[in-house]
Amino acid sequence: MKRFILALTAFIASFSISAQTQDADYQFLEVVFGTEEFAQISVNTAKLDWYVFLDSQGYFIQDVAPKDISEMPDALLVPPVKQDIPALTEEIIQSESFHSMYYHFSRLNDENLYYRIGDSSKMMIIYSSNSLKKKYSESH
Repeated sequence: MKRFILALTAFIASFSISAQTQDADYQFLEVVFGTEEFAQISVNTAKLDWYVFLDSQGYFIQDVAPKDISEMPDALLVPPVKQDIPALTEEIIQSESFHSMYYHFSRLNDENLYYRIGDSSKMMIIYSSNSLKKKYSESH
C-alpha cells in the first residue's frame, strides 16, 4: 500500500511539474496575443505547440564575418508587437529569454529573409513559412 501511495504521489508530482513547465513554455504567447485571444488559442494544444515551434525554430543567428552585410535591414529596428515589450538590442537577441514573436519580423512563404544584427557581423535568418511547416511536420 505504501508503494502505491508513493508511486501515486510521484506521478502527481511529475504531472504537476510537467504542467507548470508547459504553462511556462506558453506564457510568452499571452504577451503576444493578449489575455482574451490567448485564452481562445490555449484550448488547442497543437496550435500552442506550433507557435512555440515558430518562436524558437523560426530563425537562426549566424556569424558571417568577414562578409559585408551592411546593406541588409537591421533586426534592431524591427518594432515590438506591443508597447510594453522593449526595443530589440543585441543583448536581447542573444539571450535565452528572446522570443522572436515579440517583434514584427516579416516572414515570406517561399523565401528566407535576412537581417543584420546592429553593427555586428551577425546575421539573423528568418525561415520561410513553407520550410517551417515542413520542418514542423517532420518533427511532430
